[in-house]
Amino acid sequence: MNMVQSLNQKESPIKFTSNISSTAVQFLDLEIAITDQGLSYCLYKKPTDRNTILHSTSAHPEALKKFLPKAQFLRVIRNNSDKNVMEEQLEGMMERFLERGYRRNDLVRALEEAKIANSPRVKDGAPRLVFPVTYHDASPEVTRIIKDNWKMLACDDTLPKVFKEPPLICYRRNTNLRDLLVHTDPSKSYEKSIETHSRGSIRCLGCVTCGHMTPSRTFQHPHSNKIFQIR
Repeated sequence: MNMVQSLNQKESPIKFTSNISSTAVQFLDLEIAITDQGLSYCLYKKPTDRNTILHSTSAHPEALKKFLPKAQFLRVIRNNSDKNVMEEQLEGMMERFLERGYRRNDLVRALEEAKIANSPRVKDGAPRLVFPVTYHDASPEVTRIIKDNWKMLACDDTLPKVFKEPPLICYRRNTNLRDLLVHTDPSKSYEKSIETHSRGSIRCLGCVTCGHMTPSRTFQHPHSNKIFQIR
């Protein structure tokens, strides 16, 4: 605590907070506490967290937006040991989805499916193979074509050995503006250099900085306009 107080006394817009407890600890999205019955756990959310749930009008695949509520409800159910706390957090999660434009009827249906999916059951058969596709506006058509023509594809002699059932089609993220505009610093480009005995400021022709400089043997003082030689 003394360290946090000392840091907050500095002239800086950044301030620190601390939370110390002998009976509970928070890690990522989980809070674990010691109770009279033993250990209990529940979903943890920072007080400063905003509602960053994917908006219903987002251009993401419809299947993703359809199953997102169920996945989040399952996350609440599985990360709660107390039923009363679980119900409160489920209501809170539903309100967060409503704020992001999701329909209440769809959320109620997703909640029911999540509760059923969390019930104990025996899984039959091997897991289905996944067919990843880079997402595009036409991706749903690819999925539809595969499903509509699966009987014909299943007639292939080699296909049943790999795909005993239709594959689960999932989408990988396509290139976005961030990928095009933001690049990691190409540090290796700075390692290239050439030895030269020429005077002045010259390009080494081996790094990313060269394209942004003007070769010159002199420079001019900004106030006196005196010319100096670069050695």
